Amino acid sequence: MAVLAIGVLLPRVAGTTWTTVVLSWRAVPWWQLGLLVGLWFVGLVAHSWVLTAAMPGLTRRRALTLNLTGSAVANVLPFGGGAGIALNFFMVRRWGFTAGQFSLFTLLSNGWNVLAKAALPALAVTALLVADSPIDPRLLLVATVGSGLLLLVVLVVVYVVGSARGTHAVARSVDVLRRALRRPADGTDLESRLLAVRASARAVVRRAWLQMTVAMTAYSALGAALLWCCLHALGAGLGIAAVVALFAFERGVTALPITPGGVGVAEVATTAFALHVLSPSGVDPAALAAGVLLYRALAFGAEIPAGGLWLVGWFVANRGSGVRHTALPGSA
Repeated sequence: MAVLAIGVLLPRVAGTTWTTVVLSWRAVPWWQLGLLVGLWFVGLVAHSWVLTAAMPGLTRRRALTLNLTGSAVANVLPFGGGAGIALNFFMVRRWGFTAGQFSLFTLLSNGWNVLAKAALPALAVTALLVADSPIDPRLLLVATVGSGLLLLVVLVVVYVVGSARGTHAVARSVDVLRRALRRPADGTDLESRLLAVRASARAVVRRAWLQMTVAMTAYSALGAALLWCCLHALGAGLGIAAVVALFAFERGVTALPITPGGVGVAEVATTAFALHVLSPSGVDPAALAAGVLLYRALAFGAEIPAGGLWLVGWFVANRGSGVRHTALPGSA
């Protein structure tokens, strides 16, 4: 599906040919490609600050390990997000973290990621208004619905984590579901465990919310900058406000579990969105399509070989080492 979308649909959406796209790529000098790769890696480093804040005791190098290896697995397997989480869980257990710490880490890091994606559409519309760009009503609809749905998810999580009533409601709902499925109780007090996770989450958020927020903002800004640089290198010439809107749309599409990382769908949809919704004047469709593909090759594709090599190196370095049950700060 991904190959069909990129190979057949993308040229049709852009009204160009693969020959023209490839010629556009060849015009980019190697030193510019090197700078783009460097910008992509700086974005990963910025995101590592979110991860180290979400799991007290996690080092920057290990945060990069979790990010790259988990993304590499998630990007090559259908519904690979679960496999990526399982791999990261195996790693953090090797490093001595507890299952409770990892659950809290996953909840907080993903929560801040969803929060950023919820804010991006509203930011994009604001940028277009400030730049006095014409706004298609469809863009307003997509931005409103997208931000609203993602914000609703965040509010539900905040309610569950932030209030004893929410924790009790979740525990009661799980018990009802378990009885409906005729599953026996596992002998543990679910509500007590959820309350412990809630207390740990509140402690981590109280200490590290600023670091996570600043780091996630920097990560998103660097991602938008990477998209702008890719488009600029190919001569697409989109303005900053339009690039912010395009980046927000691309981030939203990648959240849909259609293909791993949205590959195929994201490239076609982002190009179509730029040409037919943003409707930029004086932009070469072939250059725009080539720029979007270059950006996706870095933001999505580069994680696969880089994460794969990093994973091999990690397994080689950790041969024969067992799980260390070390008590670390912030355990739940």
